Amino acid sequence: MNTKRVSMFLALVLVLSVALTGSALADDWSGINLKVSHNLSSTDILQTYLQQAADNINERTQGKVVFDIYPNGELLTYAEAVEAIASDSNVVYYCAFSDWKDYYPGAGAYSAAYVFDSVEQYQEFMTTDFFANTLAELEKQNIHCLQAGWIGGFRHTLTNNPVNSVADLKGQSIRTPANPVWVNCFESLGMNVVGMAWSETLTAVSQGSIDSVEATYGTITGYNCWDYFKYITETKHIIQAECLWMSNNVWNSIPAEYQAIICEEMLAAEQGYVQASIDLENSMRQQCLDNGMEINQTIDLTEFKELAGQYVLEFEIGREMLDVLAGL
Repeated sequence: MNTKRVSMFLALVLVLSVALTGSALADDWSGINLKVSHNLSSTDILQTYLQQAADNINERTQGKVVFDIYPNGELLTYAEAVEAIASDSNVVYYCAFSDWKDYYPGAGAYSAAYVFDSVEQYQEFMTTDFFANTLAELEKQNIHCLQAGWIGGFRHTLTNNPVNSVADLKGQSIRTPANPVWVNCFESLGMNVVGMAWSETLTAVSQGSIDSVEATYGTITGYNCWDYFKYITETKHIIQAECLWMSNNVWNSIPAEYQAIICEEMLAAEQGYVQASIDLENSMRQQCLDNGMEINQTIDLTEFKELAGQYVLEFEIGREMLDVLAGL
């Protein structure tokens, strides 16, 4: 991946997105308070970078644009956030493309299992016309992508039994987001999927009603998952590639000069977050080992990909998506 190329492309998209919006005039604008909701821990590096961006935006706009950050899902659930954005509330939500599948069905393909092979591949994919078209389709539904590409690594499987093949997971229950994309992935592996909010998950694990979960290393360490699970299997089933979303109508109510500041600071924060996630993964893995977990990094994923990797083709855009990726 050419990092300079990706950065230049994102900067160009930023400029064009601001130039094309019919936003309010700065002189007549009283300001806005935007509430940012995410489901990660308050100690996660995402919170750090979002808060950094919020502070910089507040300073550069002289208090005209205020972002309040709410971690741990304490402000809104997935369904509540989607509804709030669709109804033009001043809400910014951190979530995956797949949460907008009811508005643009193809969005679910982005979270299908075993589509992306690396962080670098996803970043290059973001420079394609295909990716730009997805954002345009969501814009038509009043869903604006404030900043894409918050990539926190791959998601892995946590259990209390060693896993060396798909057979070792069959019949176990696993918590995932209440999203058909995740459900299909793990049902195809023979697991019983329980869709629930993360805030409820570890209590359910403690009570014995859930056998396993799937998460990134950031979530594993952020929530001390070694207190609940013995084993991590690096199944790398779905890339954690989230975006910041808000109402397009609300976005267009912000003057262009302030839009530019928001985009610049959020882009810088996203790039910092991605690099920090890459840099910290080894130390987070070691933290898990130091706390008694065992990690299988060498599992053969061939059968996993054969069983779970075909779901992307159920989406209308799935074949084209794979073709674009193959051509990168």
